Amino acid sequence: MHRRGQLYLILILPDGSKSLVPADWTDFVSVTRPPQAVSMQATAAMGSVEDLLHAGAITDALLDRLAATQGEAAEKESPLARKPSKPLRSASR
Repeated sequence: MHRRGQLYLILILPDGSKSLVPADWTDFVSVTRPPQAVSMQATAAMGSVEDLLHAGAITDALLDRLAATQGEAAEKESPLARKPSKPLRSASR
């Protein structure tokens, strides 16, 4: 997809959501064009597809760890915290 003169890739993530990633962030340009047509800027990609997949796996692991710690925090909540509190003011007249 092209936006504002820049090429973007539409990624469909494992959860079904979609994300736009500039093609310059990947090695897509160097794979699809002949070597003489690739500019110096296009060859300076942040990482390969394998790097991107590895970063995604690390992100998933960190999100799983975050969800686990949040679940533990909810379990450690005091039973008194779950009790409804009494109103500070009396009901309006």
